Amino acid sequence: MHEHSIAISGLTVARQALQVLGNNIANAGTEGYHRQDPLIAPVTDDPLASLPIGHGAEVTTIRRATDMLLETQIWNQRPELGQADQELATLQTLESVLGTLQSGGLADAITTFFGAVTELTAQPQSTALRAQVVGSANVMCAEFRALGQSLDSLADHVAQDARTTVDRINELAARIAEANIIVQELSARQCNDGNLLDQRDQAVSELAELADIRVVTADDGSYNVYAWGTPIVLKGHHTELEINYAQTGQLGLSVKGANYYDTSAGGGRIGGHLALYNELVPQVAERVDALAAAIIQHINQAHAEGVGQQGAFTSLAGEVVSDSPVGDWAASVTAGDIAVRVVDTVTGAVSRHTVAVADPATDTVADLAARFDAVSGLSATVSNGRLTLTADAGKTFDFRPAVAPEPATSTLTGTAAVALSGVYEREANETLTATVLGSGEVGVTPNLALEIRDSGGDLIGSVNVGQGYAAGDTLSFAPGISLTVGRGTMNVGEQFTVEAIVRSDPTGFLAAAGVNGFFTGASAAEMDLAARIQASPSNLACALGAGGLDNLNVLRMAEVAAQPIADLADETPADAYRTVVSDVGQAVAFREARRDGLQDLLGELVRQREERTGVDVNEEAANLMVLENMFQAMARYLSAVSEAHQVLMKLV
Repeated sequence: MHEHSIAISGLTVARQALQVLGNNIANAGTEGYHRQDPLIAPVTDDPLASLPIGHGAEVTTIRRATDMLLETQIWNQRPELGQADQELATLQTLESVLGTLQSGGLADAITTFFGAVTELTAQPQSTALRAQVVGSANVMCAEFRALGQSLDSLADHVAQDARTTVDRINELAARIAEANIIVQELSARQCNDGNLLDQRDQAVSELAELADIRVVTADDGSYNVYAWGTPIVLKGHHTELEINYAQTGQLGLSVKGANYYDTSAGGGRIGGHLALYNELVPQVAERVDALAAAIIQHINQAHAEGVGQQGAFTSLAGEVVSDSPVGDWAASVTAGDIAVRVVDTVTGAVSRHTVAVADPATDTVADLAARFDAVSGLSATVSNGRLTLTADAGKTFDFRPAVAPEPATSTLTGTAAVALSGVYEREANETLTATVLGSGEVGVTPNLALEIRDSGGDLIGSVNVGQGYAAGDTLSFAPGISLTVGRGTMNVGEQFTVEAIVRSDPTGFLAAAGVNGFFTGASAAEMDLAARIQASPSNLACALGAGGLDNLNVLRMAEVAAQPIADLADETPADAYRTVVSDVGQAVAFREARRDGLQDLLGELVRQREERTGVDVNEEAANLMVLENMFQAMARYLSAVSEAHQVLMKLV
């Protein structure tokens, strides 16, 4: 019955081959599927026999079409694409949160606030314009807080997404290890399962998108997979990874339980998560916080020195601050003298005192409170981290840099009285000295004048108070400071000095402590309007002069809008925010271009792989027809053999 075995072998080969081709066609659209080809070989007799005769055909193996060079190139490209895609998606979200350069959100709020402050300079006593400033400040604070909270939320989302991604990495590593065990068993029996190998390769491909991996194929066909140099799959064993915070507070990757967190691992979506959490999002958050802090600090430094419509204070409380040295505070505090005015409400006498920030590295709020408390007519306390200044009965105080009405020191012995007013308009505080030139009667004696010099002896100018001057008329004594000299006499060589103050608190302590502040907080998420201003716009400190009706302080506040600020890379507040938005936009454009380029390259590699290892339905259909013909031919052959045997049997 040798002929029957040949026919049956042919039918078996045709059936098996048809099953393989059917499997190919069924998976023609399956991602990552590799074509399987049945290898058919003849079954021969003993080649040493006197007349060797074949025994038909058999499927010796089912070969999986692969191109490991292409597969490796695809796996090598996926980590870069995964990182670029992850960074792009999050940065696009960040770009939406920040708004556009043209309109909307924080950009508009900053412009509107400073516009309202500028309008107030024209009518500083206007209740409506003061309310407009307060309203726009509230809107700007709300926008800063919303942005700060959104950035915090975005960072939290990135961290959570990273943990989910690591969980998926661990699942895929386990799946590859399980497949390796089966591959090893099949290899020992010298056979394979193409579908299993495809599933394993799909797991590797997905893993490559999530992590920076390297795959090494062992002799038994199992994969050893290394992620960032760490073996996470060794044949049938896998190692789990975890995401957590390093001691620096950054997000890091570690082997589970090892507690050694790599914060700079790059490649794959995990590399994108780490870059976003540790670098990209914090950089934007830091710049937004720096912008908020700069606006808070510069507005508060100006506001602290002025007075509102109620004038000088009887009591003033700051915000809660740390008991650490003032040099360690978030807002900058430097060494220098704070000038405080104390006014006797009965006599109108004004005295100016200085409180020193001697060493910011050691001085605390308690130290400064003790120095304020030593000022005559003033008391100071610190309770629960809050500095409170209180004037004695019959006294008020403020920090206006307005020049004192009387000279600070004087050697004048004549009968003419000198009175001063205004606010010095130069870069730095100065002590000015006026010397009488000539002797005689004010407004009568020719060549009677005052010569004014600064502390370095440089000539500021001179004013005529002799013949041609009407006693009591206002003269320009120095930039921003006016002088009047009453009737009487003056004597040659006699002098008086004037403390010309530009800033009464060049140290920044008052603003940092929240004393007469406009804003509170030190970052975007904390920024708010001071409760005193919120309660009454009349507390908005527009004035610096002694009369309290000028617009000098609100002018200083308005100037912050156009002021290049060192902490903002010498940009104005509005420009600094535009730069943040622009930089994020550029980062999005760069990663979009990079992602598109990587997608094109990966697409070309996948196309080449499909050409070489994928399923061509037309080719499979042609092979199917050949096998169908083979099956039919073997059936006819078997039928013919059976008929021949029957004929022979009848003959016998």
